[in-house]
Amino acid sequence: MLTSMRKNGLTLALFALVCTSLVVATHLLTQDKIAHQQQREQLATLNELIPPGQL
Repeated sequence: MLTSMRKNGLTLALFALVCTSLVVATHLLTQDKIAHQQQREQLATLNELIPPGQL
């Protein structure tokens, strides 16, 4: 019984480690793209409120 619990606990820990690693890798690979897109969206919103040639 204890061996089975240890095996299942290790399997769960390994699964959590793999999933966490995938989330971290995805975050690191996409953070620059996301920041750039956020800046573009903010600039588009500002251009709607104040046209570029008006300043």
